[in-house]
Amino acid sequence: EKGGPIGHPGLIDRPHEGPNVAMMLASQTMCIHLSTPDKIHPEPHLYLKDKVRANRVVLSPEEASERVKGYALHLGAALVGITEIDPLWIYSHRGEIFHGNWADWGRELQIPHKYTIVLAEEMSFSMIGPGPHTTTTIESMNNYAKGAYISTQLASFIANMGYSATANHLRHYDGLMVPLAVDAGLGETGRLGYLITKKLGPRVRLSAVTTDLRLVSDKPVDIGVEDFCEICRKCATCCPSGSIPQGEQTVVNGTLRWKLNAETCFDYWGKVGTDCSVCMRVCPWSHART
Repeated sequence: EKGGPIGHPGLIDRPHEGPNVAMMLASQTMCIHLSTPDKIHPEPHLYLKDKVRANRVVLSPEEASERVKGYALHLGAALVGITEIDPLWIYSHRGEIFHGNWADWGRELQIPHKYTIVLAEEMSFSMIGPGPHTTTTIESMNNYAKGAYISTQLASFIANMGYSATANHLRHYDGLMVPLAVDAGLGETGRLGYLITKKLGPRVRLSAVTTDLRLVSDKPVDIGVEDFCEICRKCATCCPSGSIPQGEQTVVNGTLRWKLNAETCFDYWGKVGTDCSVCMRVCPWSHART
């Protein structure tokens, strides 16, 4: 029907958004396929030695970290960092579920792992450039699909060496990706609420793997984001829904930060039927390093 209902995916792109919506839904199916328990929590594989007892592959924390990072980059991650898990960034109870596993709903989360490997996948500037049109959502879902692909393979790699690992991606999150990424040294949190990295700015989507494999933690970095965002305010000025604060940082749940109005932001997403990405597009850190 002419115009379509409010919130129709790709409403602002009419009349040619149909293939774009089909593409973003196609990418989303990858995350669903890779969210079954056997993909999220691969069974650790133990090697038999002399047909007597099982053994893990023995690696020093330094070599294990090198192997993990190298494999993640080979699989397509743009950035990878490691951190010990801060319990503050882990969800208290299971919320969103998939595959009808209602027994997990509301269950208290207990993470048996010490380390998190945080992965960042680059979003194409040419695809987010037309934001808030549907090309942004195609790219978002494409990168969420990459995150599912990389994190589940990395978890399987670690399990194949005899260690416990859990993949975290769009259809299975145990924790908050942005603060974990900050702790892992991938960047800083900007005014817009996204992680801002040195080379790619906020043009990244995040996934992770938690594990009991002994690793070497990276350190948080100071790349000047906080000082820059104090002055810039471009994302806040250009936000179509006015969801990004123009003022100073405030203390929210014990952390000092710029607090995005998630309700008005998501309401705008629903009205235009896309991931918007205007803040990501206009952020100077997203552009060429001139």
